[in-house]
Amino acid sequence: MNYQTFCAKAFSDGIQMVGLRTAESVTRLQVLARRNMNMIQNTFYPIYDWADSDIWLYIKERGLEFPDIYMRLYEAGVKKNQLRLCCFFGDMSTQGLRWVAETDNDLWTRIERREPNAYLVLLYWDSEMFRRSSSKRRELEEDEEPKDYRALCKDILFLHPERYTIQKDTLAHIRGWRGLFIKTYGIANQSHYKKMYEGLLYGDPKSRVLRILWTTIFTDYCDETDPNKQKGVNNNE
Repeated sequence: MNYQTFCAKAFSDGIQMVGLRTAESVTRLQVLARRNMNMIQNTFYPIYDWADSDIWLYIKERGLEFPDIYMRLYEAGVKKNQLRLCCFFGDMSTQGLRWVAETDNDLWTRIERREPNAYLVLLYWDSEMFRRSSSKRRELEEDEEPKDYRALCKDILFLHPERYTIQKDTLAHIRGWRGLFIKTYGIANQSHYKKMYEGLLYGDPKSRVLRILWTTIFTDYCDETDPNKQKGVNNNE
């Protein structure tokens, strides 16, 4: 049971105050955009339209306390919208481990004590393990042979899944991944298969990558087959 389901059950006879902000991610923006506020009777979102700067201004004006690690991260060059340390091992929060290792040795020691494999973030951050698409990764892979990501996806999904380590929460949606591979076979390209492969390896606990790929593949295919969007066509004619 996720916290949304738990709160709905636990506080069904009371009032819920949810600190969800649309500025945090596109997914959260979509969640609120789909909500029918007229149908919500016991839940309200007091800071749904607050920007990151609004949060820090509120903290400053009221002299509220917050973990010192945020200041050290900001001083190290982390952007305000990337100061996210609520869950070190979450889908979108792993990058925070890099900064903790560089700025807070005591906290990093405690993290390693809890999760000995945390050091993998430091070793393989700029790699397919973390779905990175950076100049550093391109530099590291410059001399490597190009990978056939469609073949790799076929291998991990159908031929030899036992050779790969897939997280349990991602494995729970494996039928959805297989359905995506089958139904988009022939219209997906290598860039799509690359995202598919990296999503399976890195983990996709909330099926965000899976949902995005469904839309992206069919949107790209429609754009490629739309005669009005093909190169050389004058849309004004």
